[in-house]
Formats: sequence, C-alpha cells, structure tokens
Amino acid sequence: MSFSYPGFFNAHSDEINNSKMQKVAYFVSGDLFNEQYIIVVKNKTEISPTELRDETISKNENSSTSEVLSTSTETNPNGVVVETIRMTILYTGNNEKTRHNLMYFKLNDTVYGIAVYGPYSNRGQITNTSNIIFQSIN
Repeated sequence: MSFSYPGFFNAHSDEINNSKMQKVAYFVSGDLFNEQYIIVVKNKTEISPTELRDETISKNENSSTSEVLSTSTETNPNGVVVETIRMTILYTGNNEKTRHNLMYFKLNDTVYGIAVYGPYSNRGQITNTSNIIFQSIN
C-alpha cells in the first residue's frame, strides 16, 4: 500500500495495536500555520471497508459531540474503491471543533483506514491533503 502526501508532514512513532486495529503510520504537519495529522491503520478483522465506514458512522451519529457531514463511495484513478466520511468532532475538554476526513479501502485482502484531521479552521487544507492521498492510494 502506498500513497502520496504533502512534503510538510513529518513521521512520528506512536503505537496503536489492539484486537481490531494496528497503526501503520502517523504523520504530523511541520507547518505551524497548517496544523494537520494523518494516521494510517490496518484492520485485523474480517470486516469490509463498507462495514467499517458504517460502523464509524453509527458510533458518531449517536454522539452529541460529532457530526457526519457526508459519506461516499468513490474509485480513485488507480482503481481502488474508497469509502469516505467527512465529519466534525467537538473535543469537550478544550471545546475545539475539528475536521476529520476518513478513507477506508481494501488492498491485497487487507482493509486500511486513513484519517486526515486537524482544527476545523484548517478544513480547506485538510480537504486538499485528503484529495492528494485519495488520488494516489495504490
């Protein structure tokens, strides 16, 4: 699995490894005026990208701190079918509204998830980064 992303991101090590998901990569924007994060996970269960998307929607539709803005199923230029969710989450600890663009897809019998997220004020840049990644997933 590979994808492209803007050059201002730096790789970070931070572990997620539970019975369902395993972190593959984590990137933090090095641009102080463009705060964004990218997390890449792979699913360790027998779930499809559509089921994973629907599970994410279900968990967030019933939350008072998140809002699902849109969902779609799209095929990128490399022929990869990607399930997407665009949503906002309000962190109650600091009352910060964040934008999350999620992508789920299957490659070589493994389901992956990529999330691009950051402050809601950076939603345009987050969408741009998401589009770069979507176009290049291979």
